[in-house]
Amino acid sequence: MVLALLAVQALAESYPPREDNPRLAPIPRRMVVVKPVPAVKLVPVLALPDSLPDSLRTATTDSVPDSLSTGKLAATTAAHAAVKPEIRDAAYELFEIQDHKLVAQLWKFGGLDSLPEPGNYQVLLVEDSIPRAWLMREGTQMGSLPTEKMAWVRQRLHTSLALNDGGMSRTLSSGFWGNFWNPGDLLEPFQWKTGMEFNTTQSGATFAHTTPLFEQRYDLTFTQRPAVWLTTEVGTHFARQNGGLRRNLYDPRDTRANWDPWGKFVPWWHAAIGVPGVKWEVALANRVFPEYYWLDPHAGEGSFKLGIARGNFRPDTVVVYSDGSVMRRWNSDGESPKPSPTNLSQTLRVKAGNIRYAAHFDADMYRHPIHEVLFDELYAPFGQWAIGFIASGHAMHSRLRLDLLPWHTGIGPASYGARARAYFLRLNIDYRDADTYRIGLSTNVLFDGPFLRPGENP
Repeated sequence: MVLALLAVQALAESYPPREDNPRLAPIPRRMVVVKPVPAVKLVPVLALPDSLPDSLRTATTDSVPDSLSTGKLAATTAAHAAVKPEIRDAAYELFEIQDHKLVAQLWKFGGLDSLPEPGNYQVLLVEDSIPRAWLMREGTQMGSLPTEKMAWVRQRLHTSLALNDGGMSRTLSSGFWGNFWNPGDLLEPFQWKTGMEFNTTQSGATFAHTTPLFEQRYDLTFTQRPAVWLTTEVGTHFARQNGGLRRNLYDPRDTRANWDPWGKFVPWWHAAIGVPGVKWEVALANRVFPEYYWLDPHAGEGSFKLGIARGNFRPDTVVVYSDGSVMRRWNSDGESPKPSPTNLSQTLRVKAGNIRYAAHFDADMYRHPIHEVLFDELYAPFGQWAIGFIASGHAMHSRLRLDLLPWHTGIGPASYGARARAYFLRLNIDYRDADTYRIGLSTNVLFDGPFLRPGENP
């Protein structure tokens, strides 16, 4: 055993220190991967740097943690395979980091200038009487992480390892207050996501006293951050409907012989500008079915009354129908269901960590402003969830979104930091009661990269 240890130590010391960083102690490049994980890999090392505590170099095999002694170690020789890390009174872990944003934060913590150099980065955590951590590149020490950041670094690494997020999702620091506090980037919990996002949705909504309404919708949104404190966004959308509400408005008595059940796709656009935590959005709102028509529990009755009035049909004197409680135009006044061609809606959005709030205003289409509260990006099995509620006046729906079947990958050279992420199945459920609810199935794809965030580290 002693001969094997001496052989491994001689092999580790055969690697020379980096010439471009002579003031830092060399760290051997020999590593053995025990459990590969896309975002953060936990890797034990066969030899430790000379600058570490003596307690890490005391020869003993009885104190080796079970997590490091189980499994087969991949080695090139039988002698290497027999060697176990030698630890007493201290534990260490080596993480391989593939999240470019986390690398940039750790780079700042280490007091290093300019931008991180391209390459593979690791973090070595040592749990001794004084916890210590080192940032490494290609197995070579780049800098020492400050003691006051140790708790955050440890929590961040272990959380990423457990979530296996592939560097694609934002990971919070410990506890609820991690939603609002990131010592590495104070603005990060309040920043709006960037990228080019494509979404296709097939949905169906039910209402009392009418048949369901089905909708096909396509969305393309482009969001960038030209400065750390500024976010800009533009998007284009297309949708068409088929079913009860549409027939109520245009053919309430089923008298049209050439009725087109789907109709044509209706386009509209939106644009937004924001700062960390707050965003203001303006959208063209000149279509018959606006963004939140499904929120109205009396949509079936109100749309039928409007269709009867506009078609000059005799009103039903036996059954009394209610006006729309959310939709302003859906009543017996006979106004056009379509607003002015230049009508605009406005939305105020607020973000703090996982918490989202939105207030939607369109006095031409809705009786009251629409308020939404959502807890978004909640990590869950097979993806992430969002849960909350949406309300307008006395109407309220609970909201649930399940982002399932995730997929993510890098695009182009790793130094570019570009990425693609997709949720092949996104399930949206908005529920009021057994008569009024909405279910949608979507596919969502996002392309993002540091080039959309000029002035920030990748």
